[in-house]
Amino acid sequence: MTSQTARAKTVLVFGGGDEATSVITDLIVEASTIVRRSRMRFCGEVSFEPNLKAHGRRVLLPLVDQICDLLGLEHRYFTISAVNLGAASCRDRGISIGGFSADAPLFCAMFAACCSLDIPTSVVATGHIASREGDLRFVRNLAAKLHAAVKDENVTRFIYPDHKADDSLANLAPEEFEEIEPVIRGAHHDLATVAVRNIVELVKNVFSEQSIIRGSLGVGFFDFPLTMPRVINAAHSVAFSLAGDGANRFFRCLHRALLDGNSSLAGTLLNEFLDFHFRKSCYPHQFGERLDQLLASIPPATLRLRIEFPLVSEEGCDRFKPFITEAEKDDFELLKKAVSKDRGTAISSASIYNRDTTKAAQPHSQADESARITLDFLLAELDEPSLARKIDLPLDNARASYRMGSTIVTGNGAFLEIVTAFLLHVLSHTNALRRPVQPEAARAQALDLLQRTFAKTGGYAEALAIATSGTQGGLRAVLDSATEQLKHEKRQAYALYLLDKAIDPTDWPCRVAFMRAFFNRFRNSLPLEFQQASPERFANRYREVVAGFIQNSLPVKRLVHAR
Repeated sequence: MTSQTARAKTVLVFGGGDEATSVITDLIVEASTIVRRSRMRFCGEVSFEPNLKAHGRRVLLPLVDQICDLLGLEHRYFTISAVNLGAASCRDRGISIGGFSADAPLFCAMFAACCSLDIPTSVVATGHIASREGDLRFVRNLAAKLHAAVKDENVTRFIYPDHKADDSLANLAPEEFEEIEPVIRGAHHDLATVAVRNIVELVKNVFSEQSIIRGSLGVGFFDFPLTMPRVINAAHSVAFSLAGDGANRFFRCLHRALLDGNSSLAGTLLNEFLDFHFRKSCYPHQFGERLDQLLASIPPATLRLRIEFPLVSEEGCDRFKPFITEAEKDDFELLKKAVSKDRGTAISSASIYNRDTTKAAQPHSQADESARITLDFLLAELDEPSLARKIDLPLDNARASYRMGSTIVTGNGAFLEIVTAFLLHVLSHTNALRRPVQPEAARAQALDLLQRTFAKTGGYAEALAIATSGTQGGLRAVLDSATEQLKHEKRQAYALYLLDKAIDPTDWPCRVAFMRAFFNRFRNSLPLEFQQASPERFANRYREVVAGFIQNSLPVKRLVHAR
């Protein structure tokens, strides 16, 4: 990596006192390893005043360099610019940034570009970095800056220097000190305000654990060995906060991603972790065992329903074979099983037991919790907005893009050809046409679709009568009805697919726990017979009960009397 770019929000203030106005813009920092004469180059339509440039070279650059030295990273050459304001740009003029309030965001952007860290776009920081010790000091016009942050709906956190860090503000500018407190309290309703005293606290509040982990794995300072001197300054503390405890931080981030059902992030973290160790030509110590234990702590329903396995490809694991020692072979096999697609298959109630199968760890309560999570997932996936987005919208788009010449057809042959072409169009448009269909098979599918669509009123013959007579809307009405039938069937199929994915049909305790969760959730919305029924009574018919209730397509009351 020769260059990396980072952006940080800063607040610009124009005027002073009651007339001060403020706006938020972005500082952009590119960090490069390409050697040039100047370590900090300022460019762009926005100009930077000499005092800011001098302070950046004298204080900010040495701080960033010291942290990079401690983390084993190269010194970088920085190109710094800012986004010009729209009002200035439309008048073909730029603005000027001066003073020291941009120290905090500029330091964060320089640091982020060196370490490949992400600065959240929801964060605004302000503050003067007063020395190479990393102390943050108060800056003017805090009220105006807070007002700009509150007005920006994308900003959720405002980081500022602690005005109580020393007594100087209260003694030298008592009026401004008195003004600050009510302004900060008033902003609490709109965004989080965080007071920091030094760059250690600044880094802690700007960069997330996830960002630090991914940056450390990408750039290479993950668990970097640090030699801490007797006297520790701010740079040492920042470096230690980034490189120390890397393994535990990684597993905390992975655990949160798995609990949230964020399959994409979990896979990304695992692959970046393995990439880092592969570049070092070593297998991570006891990684398989620790990962297996972590996955065992995730609710089974979350693993089944929200996590897409495999999390790491077989090739991604097998590349470590040249580095595996004899003592690591068992752990390596455990890693492969932990991330494989088999981990995501239906988990029976036996999974709620400890590895020692003679002891059960509160199986009833754990089964109920797993069933509750499963039901929550199903309801989220099968609610009306979700089904409309995933199933109805693609079919509606396919129907709308199929053009007809006339709403009346001349006979059976022409009608069947049109409906066959329509069905193939819909299947192709919704990516449901996996392979070419023979003409006879396609016509049989089209005929069967119409038979199902008009099953209550005469089947295919009724559809043909409508299309040839032009009554009730003619051919257009037939195709509209066929589209609605496809929606209904796809909704039913999707609901049953999720149920089969969520519940092991051979596991009686799992089915009972699921029906118990279902009755507890909807008891007051069900017929009286359901309210008085036991979960065991319907455990064998959970597919019909749940699909019928959610899709409103089966008379669930009738099922009460079916046994």
